Amino acid sequence: MSGDWIHVRGGDLENWQCTTLNVKALDATPSLCLNGLGAQRIPDPTTSGDFTRRFSVEDITTLQECINRTRQRVWQQQPKGFLEEAFIDVDGTIAQTYGECKGGMSLSYKGIWGYAPLTVSLANTREVLYLVNRPGNAASHQDSVPWIDRAIDQVRPVAGRITLRGDTDFTHTAQLDRWDQSGIFFIMGMDAHPKVVGSAEALSERSWTPLERLAKYEILTEPPANCQKATKTPLCDAWNDIWTKTPPIQ
Repeated sequence: MSGDWIHVRGGDLENWQCTTLNVKALDATPSLCLNGLGAQRIPDPTTSGDFTRRFSVEDITTLQECINRTRQRVWQQQPKGFLEEAFIDVDGTIAQTYGECKGGMSLSYKGIWGYAPLTVSLANTREVLYLVNRPGNAASHQDSVPWIDRAIDQVRPVAGRITLRGDTDFTHTAQLDRWDQSGIFFIMGMDAHPKVVGSAEALSERSWTPLERLAKYEILTEPPANCQKATKTPLCDAWNDIWTKTPPIQ
């Protein structure tokens, strides 16, 4: 604890005439300081738990909004067409924790103890616009609509077009019409339940267009000349495996 500082709220402590106490001094006269603070012990203020518990949800949200306002000024200074189409990605993930008594933690559907943070990001720049912590048992889409709306409001002033992207959990059917009417596009999956399948099959062939999937990767180099099928070196085996499973580059 040497060298750390503790801030004391209130008046002075007998002979102490300031509100900031050096821990080195506390080590010398522990009983005086503990009695003055009305405490039995003073935890180390450098621990992350003590630090993070000082912030409320509102504090964290305010911090994120301050960062996003700065981002807007940066975006406005970019060349024309910078965000001709802004892609807002939304997803939930699992943050495992090994603590047994951490506040808000819970058991996820994968049997992992921890949290289930929600992430709302701008895919064009890979910036996380909002990160919302939730208990581990929270559904992926839980309470995501307000944060999606916040992200839309952040990006709208500089984006020519906004497209939301997410998996089936984020297809909020109660919100799709509202987003569509406000000019928002979305690319999201839908569970193949009978009603949706029936509606899709009832569409005419003209309503469908081919979905072109990009290749996962392209090999931009040739395999080593001395790599033959009979070669048993690990490097050549790896090359042969990739080369035989990947279509040649046109």
